[in-house]
Amino acid sequence: MKKYIFILLAASSLLNAESGKMETGIKLGYGINPPGRFEQNLGNYHSNSVVPGNTSVNYPGDVAHSEILFNIGLDSRYKLGFALGYTGFGKYTVSEWNLWGEYTTLGLGMNTTFAMFTWHYERPVLQKNYSMEAGFGIGFNQTAIAVSGWRKSIFGLREISGRLEGTGLQFMADASINRKMSDMTKLKLGIQVNRTVVDFFDGVLNDSGGSFYIQGDGTLSQMSFEQFASYQNNNQNFGRKIDLDTATAVLYLAGFLVF
Repeated sequence: MKKYIFILLAASSLLNAESGKMETGIKLGYGINPPGRFEQNLGNYHSNSVVPGNTSVNYPGDVAHSEILFNIGLDSRYKLGFALGYTGFGKYTVSEWNLWGEYTTLGLGMNTTFAMFTWHYERPVLQKNYSMEAGFGIGFNQTAIAVSGWRKSIFGLREISGRLEGTGLQFMADASINRKMSDMTKLKLGIQVNRTVVDFFDGVLNDSGGSFYIQGDGTLSQMSFEQFASYQNNNQNFGRKIDLDTATAVLYLAGFLVF
């Protein structure tokens, strides 16, 4: 009996005036995305791995970030939450030429949508209406790459188009200064660091199933699934689909309604 009384008391404590408070809000931010392995792999792109050439990559380096948030208080300082978000990475441009006179340009527009469970710690500072907050989150993402471009060779001009997708884990950590505007409204100014991990991308390129593959020598090539299977059989070399493991740092402003 004592065990059940304890459980009831613990559950009821989550519904008191302090712990039962709920927040819902919107976060908007702008930040940076330092170059990493993904950009390095794009720099190894070659449309023809047999012929020497040169590849350059122009990456945006900035991101637009937004989230819809829901938090519920566990006590006066701790909160659990759920976030649905979007990160736009902008458009990467890959340009490549080789000694056969072939020229290729690709535009890769990448964005991530994600869902995360979050945990937050908040405590008052300075005066009654101000507080500091720190939190972290973990969840899942779906990342898409829209591919467009063309290749010019002695055979003419060929259009390149398609869409690649991948899923993986999403992580975040943030810190903010909060300002209570009224009993039902709150503003947050903060910094958030995100990590987006995708094991591999695949999809459709020029109406065929395929991806960008990293070959045994590090070269990145566009192949259909059938072409890659043939490559593996003929070369006995390790190869894999392009992946993503990248971090962003975002300065954000968030507004909340408190119930």
